[in-house]
Amino acid sequence: MDQTSGPRPADGRRVVIVTGAAGGIGTAITARLLADGFTVAAVDVNAEGLERLERRHGDASLTTFSFDLTTEAERCVGYIASMLGDLYGLVNNAAVIHIGDALATSDDDWSHVLASNLTAPFQLSRAILPHLLARGAGVIVNLASIGGVIGLRERAAYCAAKAGVLGLTRAMAADHGGSGVRINAVNPGTTETPMVKTVIDSSGDPAATREIWSSRQPVGRMGQPEEIAAAVAFLVGDHSGYMSGSTVTVDGGFSVV
Repeated sequence: MDQTSGPRPADGRRVVIVTGAAGGIGTAITARLLADGFTVAAVDVNAEGLERLERRHGDASLTTFSFDLTTEAERCVGYIASMLGDLYGLVNNAAVIHIGDALATSDDDWSHVLASNLTAPFQLSRAILPHLLARGAGVIVNLASIGGVIGLRERAAYCAAKAGVLGLTRAMAADHGGSGVRINAVNPGTTETPMVKTVIDSSGDPAATREIWSSRQPVGRMGQPEEIAAAVAFLVGDHSGYMSGSTVTVDGGFSVV
């Protein structure tokens, strides 16, 4: 089956919004969905990163949009719909991380992590759902984390937010699965992204930290953004047509040991 063989508007496009598109996993997701024939609305607060994305994938199937999703989530969806027309899907990938246990997490830290990692995906999903329900078909894929399932040290706010993403995924799937809208999640493990590199480089011993983070996966390495993107593309595409409310874990086995 063609990855883009489901219901389409008259012009044949299926428009998918990808948030956090200028970052490591988001860039890989954007590239993979473009390769699979989707039209991608790439969203990020990083305007320079979006310009790099345009230079790398400069064709009519990619349009970039700069929004701060902690304050403009619903405006973002409405604007993209007005620019590109019928919407088919949403990949909630944008996220931030905070290093610290509960004692080292201020109210401002907590609010910022939940606003970015949980509230924005909720608001984006709420805004796009009327478009998908009117169409009678569509997909939402939420990027959660193994931190939403198991406890990670010094990630109190992050783990709480990602656990919320998984709960939101299941609840929305239960509410809207009968209307042709599939809602699933991906749980990435440790992946070599700019965000992870920043955390490693800011540690006391980056080389030792990298070795520890690589060896804690049974496969003996960190994941690559393209490996996460492959799972997202599967859930966006038609081959996962019988999946809703599911979570695909891509973590090199970290969460099972």
